[in-house]
Amino acid sequence: MNVMTFKVASPYGRQAKCRIVCFLLFITTLFFSLASSAALLVTPSRIVFEDRTRTEQVTLTNKGDKSVTYRVSFIRQNMSEDGKFLPVETDEEGLYSDKIVRYSPKQVVLAPGQSQIVRLMLRKPKGLAEGEYRSHLLLQALPETTKSDISKAVKKSSSGISVEITTIIGVSLPVIVRNGKLTTELNLSNARYVKSEDPKVKSYIAVDMNRTGMKSTYGDFRVTYIDTSGQEIIVGQVKGVAVYSPNKLRSFQIPINSPSGSDFENGSFHIAYTEFDKDEDTGLIASADIKL
Repeated sequence: MNVMTFKVASPYGRQAKCRIVCFLLFITTLFFSLASSAALLVTPSRIVFEDRTRTEQVTLTNKGDKSVTYRVSFIRQNMSEDGKFLPVETDEEGLYSDKIVRYSPKQVVLAPGQSQIVRLMLRKPKGLAEGEYRSHLLLQALPETTKSDISKAVKKSSSGISVEITTIIGVSLPVIVRNGKLTTELNLSNARYVKSEDPKVKSYIAVDMNRTGMKSTYGDFRVTYIDTSGQEIIVGQVKGVAVYSPNKLRSFQIPINSPSGSDFENGSFHIAYTEFDKDEDTGLIASADIKL
């Protein structure tokens, strides 16, 4: 169990101290809720309701050696241009699937090695506007119950208060509802090879993903190096890369594995972005080339 301790000096009295404590609790819980839980296996990693699909399910498996209680809830997040997820403001408008998707159960207790299914059901209201709706299903591992209480966690001292916070670890996955005949297009631009001068840090391909249309994209990157003799070798792969609606741009970096004896000073790179688990022949979305 992870514990963090903050010491806050406040000359404004007990009420101000309580406000500070609440703020710290909120910030810390929010931050750690977005971290991944190594002991929890979640399949699949995303849910998409489209066409006539009305029910889906997520399987949770406890890979750890202790029983864990998981709380299930929805959160709203937006993706930044560098791919990070940021919490949505309470009053921020948008298309969110938590308004139309129900789930059960709300809480799950998993013994070591045990699995549990969380069922999701789409309740699409009549006249629902065309578009892609997205929220994220959050699975939080709750801390074990102890004899500690808030009076123990918040300790008074002459210079201020000491706050002991038990972090809540969790993992989230997107739940997407597509309503209507939605299309999307994506092209790659500003592709460039960035060579690392540090032997401990990999070089990478930087590329901008430009999305248009009313639905998100989700796919895999593959980078092929072609030397001056025409020989090809795959030097970089990243699976499950998304640009979520309404984002128009995502800047992405693909780490490159340099084969022995290759310095990439000549030849070219071919970058392919394909549908998830497909190749260029069966699911090419976009491609770009870099001449060295």
